[in-house]
Amino acid sequence: EEDHCRIISMELGGNIPSVFSRFCDLSNAIKASAEANNTKLMWNETLGFLGTCPSNLGTGLRASVMVVLPEFNKLMSSENHADKELLETVCAAFDLQPRGSAGEHSAAEGGKFDVSNKQRLGFSEVQLVQKMIDGVTRVIELEQKLAAGATPDEIRAIIAKPAEEAAPAATEAPAEAPAADAAPAATEEPAK
Repeated sequence: EEDHCRIISMELGGNIPSVFSRFCDLSNAIKASAEANNTKLMWNETLGFLGTCPSNLGTGLRASVMVVLPEFNKLMSSENHADKELLETVCAAFDLQPRGSAGEHSAAEGGKFDVSNKQRLGFSEVQLVQKMIDGVTRVIELEQKLAAGATPDEIRAIIAKPAEEAAPAATEAPAEAPAADAAPAATEEPAK
């Protein structure tokens, strides 16, 4: 990986506020350690935290959950290109990025995907975690519609609706997520 430091906070289950709080504690400890050694983390008021990887400007936060999506996974072997890309399309509608269960460019073993926020700039850590929670909640709802018999075209029609109808707005207090394993970072305390 490109950056000099990476903090990962994770646990089984869907208790994102717990993971978030632990990550905040670790982040604050690193900051305090740097300051105690008369140095500081590189940060810019406009760009946020600075590292060696431009995609991690801003918060550098990639909050993710591992979620099993067997119906979306089945579509990946479809002959129809649009159907193969349906999970990517759905995730993009909610500013999310799906990865295989072993990370970027890997297969989703057993239909298990690592779904995370795409954005890093322009939002606080708390907002990014909430956007991930809200987006993954919507992805799971669409997975359930596929399992109940909805077609890929019906799913595309649902996500084509205006954003305010399709997903709740990001707020400043992360809620419980319906999925497991997240790695958020922030200085605010998440809601329980």
